[in-house]
Amino acid sequence: MFWSNQKIWDDFIKDRSKIWTPDEVLTYIKKPYFEPGDGWRYSNTNYLLLAMIITKATKSTLSSELRKHFWQPLHINSACLSIEEEIPDNQAHIFGDNFNDDGSYLDMTFLPRASHESITYGSAGIFITAEDLALWSQSLFKGKILKQQSMDEMLEFVDIGFGRQKKGYGLGLELFKKRFSSGEKAIGHSGANIATGAYMVHFPEHHISVVVMVNNFGRSTAITKDLIHTVLRDKGIIGIIPYFDFIPFGLLMVIVATILLVVILVRIIRRMKRKKRETA
Repeated sequence: MFWSNQKIWDDFIKDRSKIWTPDEVLTYIKKPYFEPGDGWRYSNTNYLLLAMIITKATKSTLSSELRKHFWQPLHINSACLSIEEEIPDNQAHIFGDNFNDDGSYLDMTFLPRASHESITYGSAGIFITAEDLALWSQSLFKGKILKQQSMDEMLEFVDIGFGRQKKGYGLGLELFKKRFSSGEKAIGHSGANIATGAYMVHFPEHHISVVVMVNNFGRSTAITKDLIHTVLRDKGIIGIIPYFDFIPFGLLMVIVATILLVVILVRIIRRMKRKKRETA
C-alpha cells in the first residue's frame, strides 16, 4: 500500500499540481506484508496495477475504457475520471484542511488536486452523482455488467473479525458488518478522497441500493447507517426493535439472564424453606 509510506505524503504535498506517473508511485512501495496466499490487507496499489494492465492491454486510457464499457451502455452521464477528463464546474463544494494537518477548514473545491488524483489512478478520482452511483450498484448486482461466474468470484469473501466486528472482503467488494446494515446482508464498498466520503451499499435479498456521499471527510458512516435503518424500516424489512448479533452478544445476554433467574429462584426457595422451618 503506497500510502503506508509517509514519504509519498510528504512529496505529494510539496506540489499539488504535479501529475505523477504510475511508475513513480510504485517506487514508494515497501516490502510485502506477507507471502502470497498467507493473508489479506486492503491495498490501493492493486488498483493502480489493474489500471496499468488495462491501459497496456487496450492501448487506450482508463477513462476511455470506463466510458465505452460502462458509462455509455448504462446511460450513466455524470461519471468522469479526473486527470484524464474535464471535471464539471457544478461539483459539490468540499471542506477540509487540504492535508496541512493544521486544524484549518477550507473550501477545497477548486484547489489544485492533480498530485493526489494521479497518485490514486485506478483507485480513486471518479466524479459521479449519487443517483448514477445507485444506478451502477443496481446494474452490477442485477447481473447487467458481469457474467455470473465472474460475479460469483467477486462474492467469495474472506472473513475478517468476529462477532459484532465480523465482515468480509471479496474482489473489490465488502460484506458489511451486520451492525452497520441493521442485521440484513449488505455488500458494496465505502471510500474517501479529498474532504469527501462515500458509501455504496446493496441489499441483494431485497434489491435495494443505498448510496451516500458527504462533502466532509469522516462523516459518511453514521449518516449511511441511519439512512439504511430508515429505509429498511419504512420498507417493513426490519421492526422497531434494534438489531443485535445473537452470537456472541445475544447468546451472552441469554446466559446472563438465565443465571440471574436461577439465582433468584434459589433465593426464593431458600426463603420459603426458612419460613416453613420458622412456622414449624
